[in-house]
Amino acid sequence: MKKIALATILGVCASFPADAQKKPSPGPTNPELAYLRASGSGADLYLANEDGTGAYLLHSGVIGQIFDVSARDKRQAAINENGLKLVNWTVGGSGSISVTRTTVPTGSNRGESPAFSRDGTRLAYFDPSDSRIHIYDPVNFVEVTSWPSRFAWSITWYADGSGLVVESYNAAGGNSGLWEYDLNGVESPGPFLVEGRFAGIEASRTPGSRELLVAYEPVGGGPIRISRFNSGAYVGFPLVTYAGAQSYKCDNSRFIYKAFGANPESSIFYNANGSTSLFSKDSRVRRVRYLKTC
Repeated sequence: MKKIALATILGVCASFPADAQKKPSPGPTNPELAYLRASGSGADLYLANEDGTGAYLLHSGVIGQIFDVSARDKRQAAINENGLKLVNWTVGGSGSISVTRTTVPTGSNRGESPAFSRDGTRLAYFDPSDSRIHIYDPVNFVEVTSWPSRFAWSITWYADGSGLVVESYNAAGGNSGLWEYDLNGVESPGPFLVEGRFAGIEASRTPGSRELLVAYEPVGGGPIRISRFNSGAYVGFPLVTYAGAQSYKCDNSRFIYKAFGANPESSIFYNANGSTSLFSKDSRVRRVRYLKTC
């Protein structure tokens, strides 16, 4: 089974001044991004405006590098810290932020691959202790349903909330595959896409769309590249190569990705018109995620 090391994949960061990282007050006035930044043996979770201003430390001690953020009005992030936790925040008129944290009850000390639905009313995660995908209501703090699943390296929701795409390994040739699940837990007959390995999957933010933004290494090798995938085929040529860990903006107008191999590692905006702009060169932030609604 081939898998890209997460420490290699996830190294995105906003270009915040060093003092902003240590003293993030007063906080973002229009938060659009959240990110993990390496700190000691774990990572710190920050919230920020899209231009990198107002960086605010929400939580310290995050374990692992996969997390997700919810819809703008829900103001939630899901992290792993000896268990799956929800971090809620409120932003005052002056930019002051209040934070609360809630532990999601799981069967193990991990809740793998957390993923919010676009509207923030559901949280999917994989629990390795029972090999099931769980659907959790993060607003009312109750489980909705669960079903048996193959190991989920990552999960993304279709924007209309009708189903999930799960990345797992495919037995054929040690490659990785993508499977669909509906909300009754019915799995697609086989993987609808098989590649050598994946470095991020992201569903379009447009309700009704089945388009995915996929970072992958082709079967047989080659550079990691990001392409759109729709109706059983990649759409056009790769958007960028040597890149992954992508996250769509709420209106699909741009996405942010990590450029692999850059020294220092860079994070870059890719705009709908094909232009790009540098966001940061700080390699200590592992992953950046956009809030899912505008």
